[in-house]
Amino acid sequence: MSADPTQGQPRGTTKRARATVRRRARNERSTVAHQPSRQDEWTVPSLAPGGRGGAHHPSALLQPPASTAPPAGGGDVDAPTPTQVDGAESPPSRRRRRRLRRAEPPRRVARLRRSRRRVMAGMAVLVITGGVLTAVGLSQVRGSTAGRYIDPTLQPDDPGYAAFVTPTPTLLVVSRDSGGELVGVALLALQANDEGGSVVIIPTATQAPFGEQTFTLAEGYASRGSEGVTDLVESTLKLAVGDTVEVDDRRWATLVEPVGGVSLRLDAEVGRWPAGDVRLDPADVGPFLAARTSNESELNRATRQGDFWRAWLEAVAQAGEGGVAGEQHSGIGRFVRGLAAGADVDSLPVVDARGSTDQFSIDAGLAAEALARSVPFPQSPAPGVRPRVRLLNGTQHPGLTGQAAETLVRAGAEITISGNAASFDEPTTRIIYSDPSLLPMANWIREFLGIGDVESDSSGQDAAVVDESERIDLTVILGADAPEAIRR
Repeated sequence: MSADPTQGQPRGTTKRARATVRRRARNERSTVAHQPSRQDEWTVPSLAPGGRGGAHHPSALLQPPASTAPPAGGGDVDAPTPTQVDGAESPPSRRRRRRLRRAEPPRRVARLRRSRRRVMAGMAVLVITGGVLTAVGLSQVRGSTAGRYIDPTLQPDDPGYAAFVTPTPTLLVVSRDSGGELVGVALLALQANDEGGSVVIIPTATQAPFGEQTFTLAEGYASRGSEGVTDLVESTLKLAVGDTVEVDDRRWATLVEPVGGVSLRLDAEVGRWPAGDVRLDPADVGPFLAARTSNESELNRATRQGDFWRAWLEAVAQAGEGGVAGEQHSGIGRFVRGLAAGADVDSLPVVDARGSTDQFSIDAGLAAEALARSVPFPQSPAPGVRPRVRLLNGTQHPGLTGQAAETLVRAGAEITISGNAASFDEPTTRIIYSDPSLLPMANWIREFLGIGDVESDSSGQDAAVVDESERIDLTVILGADAPEAIRR
């Protein structure tokens, strides 16, 4: 029986102190009895997730030391180093951790750095033209190509990479006069990062189909207010409006107050403003936007409203951050601040309806082109209005995706996902559909592009398990025949 190591200790010693002395004595006996040898060396196969080498996973099994020869395939995996075991696994020393970091395979480091530096030029084109690519997270997205999922581990220049395209932000500004009548409608759209965008002026006498009937925007406002105008704009332009704001004379004065007024030039007299250079005080803005002379076409008023938007955005740009009242990150304040960085202001192309100078209908061809430039990535206002397209680049032309996107939007498509095909050597463009009801859409896209083979993917997608927001109607894979066709 071994002697009690606490014998001879003063009675005043605490119980905890005596326990510490006994533990040290046991450790000393263990050290003497167990001298390390080659047979006593082990390695630990894995560390706890997220650890720094200090604590091993509880379920890790001790394994005999492996060979220290470098592994096949370029040495991407470090050879295990024996770690002495003395009752518990000893963590790697600080010096060893530094050595391991310095010894990280240079080929892997170079590959990572190249992946970080290289962003596919086609993706850059999408961002510049107003589309924001959202990296795919852990959620799985089933498409029309038989359950092939977007892989979140791929890089933008890898075959098979894909990303969601965030729709272009839009805001509808509905202006009413002091009598409560609709006098102006403007569709605002922002480019990526809220840097620039477009303003599309829509005459209030524009006819819009709604169900089996047709109404002007003014009639829609008289019936259901700004909500009625929003519904008519969405049904006419076939795009979802992100938000709508209604502005009266008082609100216009508040919005313009930070810049002190707006200066512009009039080609003809209107109301109390003569032709030539005029200065609009904040309180004048609302009445000016509503002004219209007797027997004057509303197109002239829409042109003056466009002149106002150009002058106001220029004044806001000169005033800087405080150039407009309202929210900074939402609503009309956000949009005006973004548009001040540079905006195209145009009127929606319309033609006289049935020979009348008081009612207009949109010019379908010109309007589609104008909207493709102003709202490069529209969102369908309802399922089936715009076919949801996954656009994949199967060529060595990195900028081709952005060019094709504008063409497909003019054809009436909504670009939902953009990325790379499984190969960059696709010989011909392919238009793939999964449901027989989508064949007319596929043929229309093929006719509009002028190229491509229409194919059916019989495996399809299961409507019972696919969320409507993630549904893909068509997949367009650009091939070697696409660059010349899209340039034409």
